[in-house]
Amino acid sequence: MPNINIYSHACFLENPYEAIGYGVIVKLKDATKTFSKGFQNTTINRVEMQGIIDVLTLYNNPCKFTVYTESRYIVDGIEKGWARNWRRNGWKKYDGSPAKNRDLWERLLDLTEYHKVKFVRNHENMYMYLERCHELAYWATLAQTHK
Repeated sequence: MPNINIYSHACFLENPYEAIGYGVIVKLKDATKTFSKGFQNTTINRVEMQGIIDVLTLYNNPCKFTVYTESRYIVDGIEKGWARNWRRNGWKKYDGSPAKNRDLWERLLDLTEYHKVKFVRNHENMYMYLERCHELAYWATLAQTHK
């Protein structure tokens, strides 16, 4: 089972609901691939989740992934079991309010159950990659402002 590192970051320009983009770097041994995409009228949490989902869906055979991100929302949602609890409770949070981004959480949970995925936040080895992810996200975001 290959061990693959994913570095993910999202950014927005001024108003986060007008244009947002993600940048993702995938590292497998010495090979590196980059991905980016821009969106309009959404949230940064959705865009960063979408970037991770987009990459995980590229792999048809089960793999071992470590996902590095600054998103506490995503890391805690998976690593602390929040999303699994929301799903078990009919997509309700502990206070009874609806969980946000259900569609993306469902897809991400399915992918983490197919692949072996660990999410890491703010790890010292990730920052050189996150700077490049930010550049990719910036250019994808900028492209959305010109549509």
